[in-house]
Amino acid sequence: MVNLYSFGNNPVILAKKSITAYFVPIGIWFIVWVIALSISVLLGLLVLVIGIAIVMQIKSYTLFVDEDGVWVFSGIFPWNKGIYGVKWRDFGEATYFLNSISWMLNSYTIKISNKYKQEDEIVLKDMHNGNIAVSQINEMFMNF
Repeated sequence: MVNLYSFGNNPVILAKKSITAYFVPIGIWFIVWVIALSISVLLGLLVLVIGIAIVMQIKSYTLFVDEDGVWVFSGIFPWNKGIYGVKWRDFGEATYFLNSISWMLNSYTIKISNKYKQEDEIVLKDMHNGNIAVSQINEMFMNF
């Protein structure tokens, strides 16, 4: 993959959003779109464009690591694009949460903690192969 990130060298992408991340937003969007179409075609078109932007925003979430730490890239518009994360020196642990649905659909909630500040932790829901990403992050931290 091409280095699309302006932060760090040699980023390794570990996880992206699972298909389960799209279920609720698209369901709500579809109901609003049907209502908007019944009111006006122009309003329906506007809601369609908003729905496309929502899907693109969800798709933009990328969990990656580099030599500096664990990072999340998200955003599709210039004003909301960005990278946030935890540096290796502040890294506490990476965990994932398992239930029967996440196990069946391979979609996990990931938590990456900062050992100094609780408010700086990363929590990502509906990450595809999140269990594998967590084990890779913890392994990389042990080898750091």
